[in-house]
Order: sequence, then C-alpha cells, then structure tokens
Amino acid sequence: MKKKLIAVLLALRMVCAVFAGTALAEGGAALLHLEFYRARMYMGIDYEIDANGEGDAFVKIVDGPEETVLPADPGFIEDVEALLEEYRVCAWNGFRGVDRYALDGESFSLGLTYADGSTVTASGSNMFPDGYFAFSGALDGLVQPYIDRYRDSKVPRIIEDEDIVYFSLYFSADDEEYRSACFDVTILLNGYEGKTYFTAEISAACFDVPEYVQDNMVKRGSGPWYCVYMPLDEAPFGELQDVLRKRDAVQWNGLDYSSADDSEGPEYRLYVMYSSGEWISVMGRGLPEGFTAMCDELAEAIIRYINALWEEAGA
Repeated sequence: MKKKLIAVLLALRMVCAVFAGTALAEGGAALLHLEFYRARMYMGIDYEIDANGEGDAFVKIVDGPEETVLPADPGFIEDVEALLEEYRVCAWNGFRGVDRYALDGESFSLGLTYADGSTVTASGSNMFPDGYFAFSGALDGLVQPYIDRYRDSKVPRIIEDEDIVYFSLYFSADDEEYRSACFDVTILLNGYEGKTYFTAEISAACFDVPEYVQDNMVKRGSGPWYCVYMPLDEAPFGELQDVLRKRDAVQWNGLDYSSADDSEGPEYRLYVMYSSGEWISVMGRGLPEGFTAMCDELAEAIIRYINALWEEAGA
C-alpha cells in the first residue's frame, strides 16, 4: 500500500511538472521563449527573451509600437532560468487574478515556452502570485543593461536648444526623513489660449505655505498639501535651464528606474521638452546622487518662484 501511494504521488508530481512547465534544474527542458508585459501608471518598456536551446539568446525590447532585438551576453539565459527556478515561477501556471475594485495600479501577463513544448502562462490585474514583485524586480535587473543600450541609441546626449516649452518635475517620498513629501510641478508654454500655465501640487513637508494664500488654494488630503493653477506672464525657464546646463542633465537622459527594487527613498520624474522637439526624460527610485542633487536644486528654484508669486498675490 505504501509503495502504491508513493508511486501515485510521484506520478502526480510528474503530471504537475508537465502542466506547470517545471523542471528547470533537474535535467528539464531548456527555456526557449519568455514574454513579460505590464500596464502601469507610468510609461515603461516591456520585453521578450528568445533562446535556441544551445545557450544563444536575444532580448527584444518592446517600446510601444517599436521593437528592437539585441543579442544577449553569454550566460544570460542561464541567469534567467535560475530566477525562474528560485521564485518558482512555473507554479504560477494558470494564475488569473483580478481585483475588480482597484481603479488603477498594475496588470501583467507572463508567458514561458520550453523546448519540450510545455508552456506556462499567468496574468493578473492588481492581484499577483506569490513572489511576483521580487521576481519582476530581479528579472528587470537582468534586462536593464539591454534597456540601457536601447535607450542609449535613442535618446539625445547633446541638446543645443535652450528654449524650454514644457517642464515637469515630480518628487514623492513616504518615510521619516522626507515626511511624506509630495512635489509635483508642471509649467507649460503656449498651452490653453496660447498662455503659459503653471500647475503645482505641493506638500507642507516641502516648505511652508504662507497663511495669506491658504484660503485661496485647494487643500488635498491630510498632508497638508495644496494645489496651484494659474496663468503666468513669464515662466522661470531661464533659471531652470541654467541648472540643467550646469548639472549636465542630458547625461541621465533616458534612465528609467521605475521598476528598481528599491522601495526606500524618494521617487523622481523629470521631463523637459525643448522648442526643437528634443527632450530630457528621467524617472524612478535609486537614481544617481548627482541627479537627485540637481532635482533638489530645481525644486529650490521653483519654490522661490512660487513664494514670489504668493507674496505678489498677497500684497
């Protein structure tokens, strides 16, 4: 009876392995294809990984409608297979999770194909299998060098135009050091009716809000943080461009650490558009220290500008 039970358990294990597409470490089939797509609140890059079962692999960068295939370095596919085994991703096969009450967040779809024909599929919307975020962060870390290569070939490293037409800086943190600060500023040239508009959402953790303007602003949440929306006679683009030039902001152009496995510290998003159509775009957590120092300097310049507007309005 005992032998029969063991045989049944072994058989069930083999069946589960086939249907889940497992057997990565114990002489199982080689990974031939991986595709990982996500829809998030911020723009990101998706990717696919292809291999021929003999160690050669390619990374397909999917940036909206554009696709770029890059050859992978030796050992890359083995590293990917090790992650799949470490996080037991094959056990996700058949996962379909949906949080119908969530208004925004993240959704994903994952597909694996092995040389023996077995497959793994999983998908979710604001509901994820165990270990999902740890795995996705680790996989993103393996693919990030290829994304950087792709971005290096796409983004400008020299921008001669100094006429800014759009500037957006976002900063957010939720810890003791930053006191749940939020700083979200957009300045748009030639917007509605050809006017320059300034919008800002700022928290008291960033700087003090003068009492004489608090009654004329929209208070949001328990921050407290406030909203500003007003047309401008003149935007402070000159001072902001001086900071961008001095700090050589274009050196970080294209960095996207949105998926970085670093939940501590502030999150930044910087986007600058010039009249020539050239742009600077950087986002994520764990960004280089020089970049964060530049953002602090930009924020200080904007804060001075906001305070000057408020003083003028309260005069």
